[in-house]
This record gives sequence, structure tokens and C-alpha cells, in this order.
Amino acid sequence: MRFAEGSVITVYIPPDPHGLNRVPSLTDRILSWNGERPLISHNIKIQVTTTPPAKETPIVVNVNWVANIPNTTELGQGGPEYDNSSGKDVSDDSEIDLTHNPNDVDNQMAKNLGIHEMGQVLGLDDTPGGGDAMNQKFTKNSHLSIKDGDMLELFSTFAHTFAATINPTVTPDGSLFRYTYTLDWKSGD
Repeated sequence: MRFAEGSVITVYIPPDPHGLNRVPSLTDRILSWNGERPLISHNIKIQVTTTPPAKETPIVVNVNWVANIPNTTELGQGGPEYDNSSGKDVSDDSEIDLTHNPNDVDNQMAKNLGIHEMGQVLGLDDTPGGGDAMNQKFTKNSHLSIKDGDMLELFSTFAHTFAATINPTVTPDGSLFRYTYTLDWKSGD
């Protein structure tokens, strides 16, 4: 996922179709990404609203409560939409689809889906195991959280996104030339 530096990502969560109060759990885990250094380093902020955002809101992630996710048995799906018209690989809007069936998605599952699918929107891929946010095999009993593996991928995603500035210096050295390159990363530590 490639969000421009200084982006505010507005996540719109419509009312819970079954009135089960899953929205606070979902919100909490979506917002948990705000404290991570790659986002802080690039002044990228996630905010959640339950009021439809104005049409001119620059970056909106729409959460959709759906009957089922087509062509899969997954309970959630998230991902970016890219606008390459600027010549840069940056994202504008995104979608997160969540199964609304209360038998499948209770408050704990809403937490797991919130952290996992927001990770997808940020550009992270599924991982095979553990309790990290991007674990693809979580259940209602899982308690996903952002772990070291997620952070490494997030750093990598944003390092690639905000590629290094390369400053070459060419110095004559007798009949040869000496090339020195300085690489400045914007991705944080």
C-alpha cells in the first residue's frame, strides 16, 4: 500500500446491521495501527467515523457488511485501490468487506478482522502463522496483535513506497573517476 506522506486515512464503518455493537471492537483494532513507527514517520494517520464522510474526503476506506465474501470462505477481505495517473504508485480509496453473520463474526472476531484487514489496506500480505496481525489462519479464539513480523513488513512496504533518495558524487581521481553514493531513507529507523 502506498499512501502519500501526510495522508489522513478515514475509515467509514456503517452501523452494525444486527445491532450487536461490534463496531467499537472493530474500530479499536483498526486504530491500533496508528502507533506504529512507519506510519508515524510518514505522518500518516488513521481515523474512524460512523458518519458517511463528505465526498471531498481525500482517502476513504469503506467497510461493508456483506452476506458473504465471493469466491472464498474468508470472513473478511481488505485491499487498496491504486491511482497511477500521477505517475506514482499511491493509493486513494480502499474497501474492507466483512461478513455480517453474527454466528461467524462476534466481537472478538471483529477485533481480529479489524487489525488484519487494515493491515491488508496498508499493503501487508498474509503470513502463515503465529498471533501476529497478518496471520491468515485466525479464529474467533485468536487474539491477533501487531508483532515484529508485521512491523518488518510495514517498514519494508513504506521503505519501498518512499524509496531512497540517491545522491551521487563524482570526483576525478587521476585518469579515473571516484563515485560516491549517499542513500537517504525516509522510512524511519
